Amino acid sequence: MIDGFESGWERHLKGVFWIQRSQLIHGEYGGLKQAIWWAWLRQDIWAAFRSHRVILSFYTLKKECSELDRWELTNRVVWLLGQCISFGSDSEVEAGKSNVQQRIHRAAFLTARLDEWWFYFAPHRTELPVQWPEGSAFKPIWINPPSCSAAVQIHYFARIMLAVHSPVVSGLKELERLQQTLNDAINYIGGVACTTTNTAATIISTQCLFAAGLNTRDLAKRDQIAQLLRAHQSCTGWPVHDLALDLRAEWAAEASPITART
Repeated sequence: MIDGFESGWERHLKGVFWIQRSQLIHGEYGGLKQAIWWAWLRQDIWAAFRSHRVILSFYTLKKECSELDRWELTNRVVWLLGQCISFGSDSEVEAGKSNVQQRIHRAAFLTARLDEWWFYFAPHRTELPVQWPEGSAFKPIWINPPSCSAAVQIHYFARIMLAVHSPVVSGLKELERLQQTLNDAINYIGGVACTTTNTAATIISTQCLFAAGLNTRDLAKRDQIAQLLRAHQSCTGWPVHDLALDLRAEWAAEASPITART
């Protein structure tokens, strides 16, 4: 995984996209080319998230969740995250201002797809017993194997994107429901991160922690997320710059009376 969302990296991602599209390579192509497509998609999703843009791929997976094995389900949730990243992009948020009903339907569709995935992934997300250390802002959650714990974190990353960017038209109860969804997602991502040691899963956990950190105002959770990010980065060396510093800059901007978010 490469951390990049500047113009040079964007050109590279677009170049690979057009090469794959010209050869009709996609997430259900089969063989090595399919594996390369998924690796590319993961890179593009992270770049799209950091740049607030839609993902480049518009391929729609054809198989139903009921047809998928464990490995295919772990890929499916990556694709769903990509759809939710696009849902939260600047361009789609702006377009949604002129067609709120369509955006509501899209949010409901993505929520239903995540619910479906969660149902079929149930046999692979059993939580194992683990002690809750004193002073931890998160209850540790241990799921084995690591690929499954990473998939669960990705699922909650997608939930965060929907909770933050879904229109609220039903009043206070709807707002409270979305806030509870957001809190649950942050707690789950943080809890899984507390027990994650596998290198590949740690890279995924780093991305999900960053998303969680952007969307919590709890000071204890912010501090622990920053600590977990640095622990993850010391393990993997990814990315090369300190994401905790990026988070603290976002938190400082949020606290500023000039740049505070609504």
